[in-house]
Amino acid sequence: MSTLNVNTINPVQANEPLNFQTGGTTFVQLTTAGVLSGVGATAPTISNFNGLGQVLSVQSKSSDLVTSFSADSWVVWDSNLNITVTPQSVSSKFLLSYSTLTGNSSQRVFVRFVREVSSSDTSVGRGAASSGRLQCNSGNYMAGGANFHGLAGQFLDDPDTTSAITYKLEVYSNSGTGYLNRSSEDADNDSSPRGLTVVTVMEIAG
Repeated sequence: MSTLNVNTINPVQANEPLNFQTGGTTFVQLTTAGVLSGVGATAPTISNFNGLGQVLSVQSKSSDLVTSFSADSWVVWDSNLNITVTPQSVSSKFLLSYSTLTGNSSQRVFVRFVREVSSSDTSVGRGAASSGRLQCNSGNYMAGGANFHGLAGQFLDDPDTTSAITYKLEVYSNSGTGYLNRSSEDADNDSSPRGLTVVTVMEIAG
């Protein structure tokens, strides 16, 4: 076994990738952008060289829209909060997070993440199925006229695709009218807040 110790390796021509070969065949290539990747049908798995866990992209949207939603069905609160991203790799993971303020006249509000790929929706980051119980990421219970509650949640999604993904935030009220970014009473005084909803999607190298 031999050991090669060097300080710098440069390609023969500038602005060209650096190729690693065996038997005259390139099996690993280091691009000018610093990305190390396998080459060919029998390319080795070298994702550990490519910044595993590195944040590849970040998108965040916020909305101060005050809106309401009806009971007993999942609905997208505000389509302006939808975030669309195309994964840089099939192994990419996505850290989803949100924070919001909700109101309800007397009952419960639940929140979940939805992943849309090729017009097909899948709820992600939710609790386990259990008979008739509602699967969600988080929720709250409010009893009384002027109630409101802050909600926040996170989930690391592994979509296993390079197709474009749209992440959405959906809400469900089991009874009565639910509200986004306001209390249920919404009186014009300092006891009734107006909130901001924030959704963030971070792509993580996997």
